[in-house]
Amino acid sequence: MDEKKHHRKHFHERHHEKSIGENSGYSKNEEELVCNFEICVFCGICGEICKKEAIAVDQINRIWNFNRNLCVKCGHCIRHCKVGALKFES
Repeated sequence: MDEKKHHRKHFHERHHEKSIGENSGYSKNEEELVCNFEICVFCGICGEICKKEAIAVDQINRIWNFNRNLCVKCGHCIRHCKVGALKFES
């Protein structure tokens, strides 16, 4: 498997969203982190700043992935997004 395919496979396996877990910051009817892809530049800062590794950005393929099971809704990603592409939305 070439390196790009291997990276993409690992990226998706690691950030595949599963059902809502007990330790997640989310319940079924709460707001969820969303990314406005019209302004996102896929810089990766949100993924780097996330201490729970709930966000992963594949800059090469311009993919933004979010795993709500890992998110504790601290808002660090929103505060550090330089273009304002992230917000909590119901």
